[in-house]
Amino acid sequence: MKTVKRKLLMGAAAASVLALSLTACSGGGTGSSDSLSDNEVPDVGLINEYVLPEVPETGETYRASVFVAQQEQGDAISFTEAMKAFGAEHGLEVDVYDAGGYAQIDKQINQIQTAIATDPDILLVWATDPNAVVPVLEEAGKRGIPVINWVLNTAYEDAVTTINTDWVAESKKLTTAIGEYLGGEGKLITAYGGCGGEYQRDLQTGSEEAAADMPGLEIAVAECPPDFDPSKVQTIVENGIAANPEINGVLTSVMSQSVGAVNAIRAAGAQDQVVVGSGIITSCEDVDLIKSGQVPIVSGLPAAYIGELGATIALRILAGEEVDELYSVPNNIYTAQNIDDADLTYDLTPQFLEGC
Repeated sequence: MKTVKRKLLMGAAAASVLALSLTACSGGGTGSSDSLSDNEVPDVGLINEYVLPEVPETGETYRASVFVAQQEQGDAISFTEAMKAFGAEHGLEVDVYDAGGYAQIDKQINQIQTAIATDPDILLVWATDPNAVVPVLEEAGKRGIPVINWVLNTAYEDAVTTINTDWVAESKKLTTAIGEYLGGEGKLITAYGGCGGEYQRDLQTGSEEAAADMPGLEIAVAECPPDFDPSKVQTIVENGIAANPEINGVLTSVMSQSVGAVNAIRAAGAQDQVVVGSGIITSCEDVDLIKSGQVPIVSGLPAAYIGELGATIALRILAGEEVDELYSVPNNIYTAQNIDDADLTYDLTPQFLEGC
């Protein structure tokens, strides 16, 4: 069963090259003599249509224990808030356990053990570490509790299904967009948050694969902050530009981080030299950054949709309905040209869209 229909906007034939032009802020560069605003690269935005599978209405009420690696920003909270709201409408009670960060592996394992003791009907697991959680998930399996890999994969072989985003592929697309924007040559800073977690590792791998495919593109600085604090990204970018005056691009995990990159670039007077690409909008302020061209290349995660999809698939499993082995949910590519056409309720729950 297909859960996602894909629709390309503005240049579908070139969808593998996700590049666009930047409305650059004024200011002198620190390295290259070519202004980014001189780059005339056609915009290739991508907006997907997201469709849920049929939701079974059994008249029963089920209980799901949902484990999340973190709840630090709007997208992460939207995963669970959307699931809880959708579940409440369709007979699924949702108990959320927040590990508090990708480094909190032992805490999440303890949370899963605690939840198993309450005998939930199903587990949905956004793992802090894909391998470390396997033994405790095997305990759930022995008790007959089905497990869904949710948001990120685990190595648990008996999971009924996986709902995720291919972060290696999405990061590769985003990095390729930066490279194409720079004309195939440039030096990048990667500052992906959640250092050491599967998410951060996948993002870094995707960027490295893109750079390997584009010989003129180099990752000059690769640092990963432990969390998604923009001030830590600002420090990384400030130091990176100071040590490498030829830096042309910065990549961050989420838009809330990218604010730190924008501030560092502005402080260095490098607005016309350095372009910022990011994943995941987290607020209306992020939308403004896209529209203004300060963060012109954004890989947008439909977090609220993934929350509803998790509830839907859990209900289908509990009702004995057929489910696919994998639901891989693609990101949108937002640009200043297409952001007004996007339905951001797929990305964020209402509290994060006030004022958009």
